[in-house]
Amino acid sequence: MDEWPQIPEDVVQWFRRVFAQANYKVCERLANLPNVRETSLDDGLIETLIPDAAPTLLPSGAIVRMDMHNIGGLRRLGGPPFWDEPFRSRWETADIGILVFVYRGDDLVAKKIGLLQSKRLYPANNDVDDDDEIGFRHGMNAFIRRDQKQAAGALHAHFHFDENCVYGALNTGSHQSRLVDQFNESFGEAIY
Repeated sequence: MDEWPQIPEDVVQWFRRVFAQANYKVCERLANLPNVRETSLDDGLIETLIPDAAPTLLPSGAIVRMDMHNIGGLRRLGGPPFWDEPFRSRWETADIGILVFVYRGDDLVAKKIGLLQSKRLYPANNDVDDDDEIGFRHGMNAFIRRDQKQAAGALHAHFHFDENCVYGALNTGSHQSRLVDQFNESFGEAIY
């Protein structure tokens, strides 16, 4: 196996800065609207990363580029148990794929794929309502079917977090956890 080249420090610092900014913006979205759907967090991350996706020349001479893909929600495309051949081996291990490329001049010297999964930290008082299936189906029809108590109720919502709060959407033994384990068994320890 070829050894990795020495990646210039400004490349590492560039990616840390870009992802720190993206993390801040997505957390701000969640802080301002705690009941925001997970898919909106995914979209927000991608929106924040887009300005830095174009090839960027750094002082070291390295050129960095990112490609982003919102790969989540395969269930909307006929997910289990309705997957038809030849797609029975779809892996929904994460919702976002980020491909990172580092060039030295015209030479590609490093590439990495990152799979990311947004998960919300649930408050101790379980005040987050992210299973609003009816509202999701109504979409813009919610304009007509608006619940008059929603705005007043949102003003008084209180969220309490402590050391016992969990990322409730990803549980040991869940379908997604089993898929992650199967993926790692098939392709090596690639997902953490």
